[in-house]
Amino acid sequence: MTYRFVDLYYYSLIMANKYQCPEAYFNMYLILTHPVSTEDLRLNSIDNNTKNLALYYLLKAKELGYTHAQFSIDDQLGKGKPVPNSSFFLKKLMAP
Repeated sequence: MTYRFVDLYYYSLIMANKYQCPEAYFNMYLILTHPVSTEDLRLNSIDNNTKNLALYYLLKAKELGYTHAQFSIDDQLGKGKPVPNSSFFLKKLMAP
């Protein structure tokens, strides 16, 4: 499913939100942070809201037991640094 991000997004979103599947949360993080190319446009940077949503999904994956998420957490937040709860990034997303 590497190149089928639309399908992966759809099923990961359902599996994360409806069934609390840790790997699906991690897939959502990967989808939101992966550079996307179309015929005439390359999107490789994300805005603050999308970044906060991606970090929410990443930390939620770890909280639900997906141990592979720790590598990405270390890359994003720094190895050995305190890691906030996933809801911290959800609250940042909701703040005006």
